[in-house]
Amino acid sequence: MGAQPEQQPDDVRSLQLDPGLGLPVRELERGTDAHGEHDHRRRVGAAGRRTQRLLDVESNGLRRARRVPNGVFSILRAGVDRSTAAALRGTAPYGRLALQREWDDGVQSAMVGVFGFRVEKYPDPLNAVGASDTFSDVGVDAQYQYVTTAHRISGQFGYIREAQHLDGTFGQGNAANARNDLRTVNAKVTYYYDVRYGVSLGYRRVTGDADSVLYPSGVAVSGSASGRPDSSALIVELDWLPWRDRRFTLQYTAYQKFNGGTTNYDGFGRNAKDNNSLYLVAWFPF
Repeated sequence: MGAQPEQQPDDVRSLQLDPGLGLPVRELERGTDAHGEHDHRRRVGAAGRRTQRLLDVESNGLRRARRVPNGVFSILRAGVDRSTAAALRGTAPYGRLALQREWDDGVQSAMVGVFGFRVEKYPDPLNAVGASDTFSDVGVDAQYQYVTTAHRISGQFGYIREAQHLDGTFGQGNAANARNDLRTVNAKVTYYYDVRYGVSLGYRRVTGDADSVLYPSGVAVSGSASGRPDSSALIVELDWLPWRDRRFTLQYTAYQKFNGGTTNYDGFGRNAKDNNSLYLVAWFPF
């Protein structure tokens, strides 16, 4: 008897890999509070006894920046560090088209999708005026799931290419290039037994154009002697779910490259593997 794919325990968000200096804006904006967000979705499907196809079309937009720092609703932003929160110019449109298919009575399913995202962001969130930076992301992703009562296997892949037009940052002297590209690859394979014991293997790679000002040297640990954001790592994760709403995770991240280098990447003798990390996480609702 097949189980539903959305019940898979690894749907719970795991810890994310710190990729170094470079990260597409599409990922930075995930989870952004989008008050007044418009979400128009249309689904077109054809179903049979054993096979189901589903076309998912989605579009929305993040809210524009607030120019008045202290308005009547400013109390609702209490505790939010405005110096690090993104200040957007206009609306940031997002669109996604995905094709999904289920077969074998829902035991197996696959999805492939494309998406695009564009945002104009002010370099200084505390001064949302003047020239802004434009980030245009285009990506593809895919997923496969095999779900039965005892065994659950899933694989995910994603690729994002981001074009950066840094008119604001370049004009302020905080970037060496007015145009940069950034590319991100994510891949993950997960296996669960009896919805209780799980193991995941992930890979993440970030590459981008060299920019000695945007990715500066002369800074220990977080600096880049080569002026590049290139980073890559393998992630191994073990999960134990003693109950459905309890989860314990042990995750190890091993860097092959960090901020453009394998050895002495920051110019101060630090190697990529020195950033390897081990996490023990307990997850439970309350």
